[in-house]
Parts: sequence; structure tokens; C-alpha cells
Amino acid sequence: MGADLPVGCATALANVTLLAPIPRPRKNIFGIGLNYLDHVTESAQALDTSADLPRQPVIFSKPPTAVIGPAS
Repeated sequence: MGADLPVGCATALANVTLLAPIPRPRKNIFGIGLNYLDHVTESAQALDTSADLPRQPVIFSKPPTAVIGPAS
């Protein structure tokens, strides 16, 4: 991936600190799942579910305590 970027557009992972996308959410986070075909296909293989794209959005929520950084 990095090789496809123009010179100067990428930063080495060793030079950054990855954090949670929302540091301290105060309320539940809402998301939409299975909203593109590759994700539906991946989920169907991993979870033995339908490989058909849902007709309606799959909406879910996560509590604030579920938001963590990559090293947590």
C-alpha cells in the first residue's frame, strides 16, 4: 500500500502513536454493518451466515467502554 502513495505522503508506523478513534465517548457509538459486499462475504465465511447483501442496513451500537486503542 505505501509503495502506491506519492513521495512524502506516508509516515512510518514507528513514528506515530495509534490511539482509539474517539478517545472518551460519552454515549454509545452507533454503526452500520454489512454495508458493502466484501464485508458480507467475509462475514459469511467466518460466521457461516448468508452471503447476500442485506436489503436494509444492519444497525448496531457499542458501549463507550468498547472503544479502545490498538495496544489495549
